[in-house]
Amino acid sequence: MERALTTERLHLKAIDPADAEVVAPHCAEPAIYRMLTKMPPNQSVADTRAFLEATAMDRDAHGYTIWAGEEFAGIVSLTRQSHGFYLLGYWSVVSAWGKGYMTEAAGALRVAFVEETGIGILQSGYFSDNPASGRVLRKLGFLPCGRQSVYSLGRDCFVDHQDMVWVS
Repeated sequence: MERALTTERLHLKAIDPADAEVVAPHCAEPAIYRMLTKMPPNQSVADTRAFLEATAMDRDAHGYTIWAGEEFAGIVSLTRQSHGFYLLGYWSVVSAWGKGYMTEAAGALRVAFVEETGIGILQSGYFSDNPASGRVLRKLGFLPCGRQSVYSLGRDCFVDHQDMVWVS
């Protein structure tokens, strides 16, 4: 995949561990980590750097930081899962909520990924108490395909999760 993607309002830059200092403070916000499966509460800069390094080195991960001008706005990624499908994951900083950035960024990544790989099936999902994330996925053309209880590191418990799928 390309090292950078650009949309009308956003710049998506390939994950870079050097961005850990900018990303980490947002990872410590309960409003963010509670809505994700693999982000622990109060993630440190070192933890964030390790996550960014692992993502940058993973040949089956296509991760990008999202920038609105000079402001960090979130992260979006497509990561190959053990069963072979790619999972769309994303989160945005609280100040970016409601601006349509995630739909724009995730849509750009999906288009670039499908054009490059020809892969036409993607998975994603959201916790049932995060309807805004569900709206993002529906705008991107994802459809519900099941429900399950998924463990959230940030909450330290299982949470009702809506599974979604996109097929070209």
